[in-house]
Amino acid sequence: MASTVPAHRSSTHTPPSRYNFMVATLTGLIGLVALSYIGGAIAFLLPRKGEGAKPQYIGKVASGGVTGSGITPAIGNFASGVAGPFVYDATGRGDAQGVFLVQMKGAQGSDNVSDYLMLEQTCRHLGCPVAWTAGANDNGNFNCPCHGSVYFKDGQVRQGPAAAPLYKHDFSLDQSGNLICKGRISS
Repeated sequence: MASTVPAHRSSTHTPPSRYNFMVATLTGLIGLVALSYIGGAIAFLLPRKGEGAKPQYIGKVASGGVTGSGITPAIGNFASGVAGPFVYDATGRGDAQGVFLVQMKGAQGSDNVSDYLMLEQTCRHLGCPVAWTAGANDNGNFNCPCHGSVYFKDGQVRQGPAAAPLYKHDFSLDQSGNLICKGRISS
C-alpha cells in the first residue's frame, strides 16, 4: 500500500484567492502612499541646494539715512536711528528678505561698520514681519503685530513670546558709503 502524498505541497501553502489578492494590493498601495509622505517630509527637512546669499547693493548710507534706486524717504530716512526695511534676495533663489539698518548712538554720518547693525525683519517667535516704532531720544522698539513680541533697538527681546533676538545680517560699508548686505549671520 502506497501512501498518496502530493509532491511539493506544504501544509502552509494556500491557493491564491481573491481575498489574498486584495490584501496584497491594498498593502502595496498603502505602502506607496506612506513612502510619498516620508519622501515629502525628508525633502522638507533637507536644505535646498541654492547659491546662498550673494553680496547685494542696498543703497548709499548718509547722515540722514539710506538713499538709492527705489528707496523712498519713508523707508530710507533714519527714524530714531533705524532705516528700512530694505528688501534683498536672502538665499540666491529669489526669496525676498527685509532688513533694517540700525544706527548705534553717535554713529550719524559714520562709514564704520561697527557703528551699525543690520537686523532681519522676521520675528523669532513664528516668523511674522516686525515693524519699527520710533520713540523719543533715539529710542524705539521693533514690534511684532502677530503675537505681541517686542524687541529693543539692538534686536534683543524686550517682551515675549519670542525667546530669541532678531537675526543679524553681515554687511559692509565701503569708503563711498555703499551699503552691501551679505546674508544672515549664523547664530
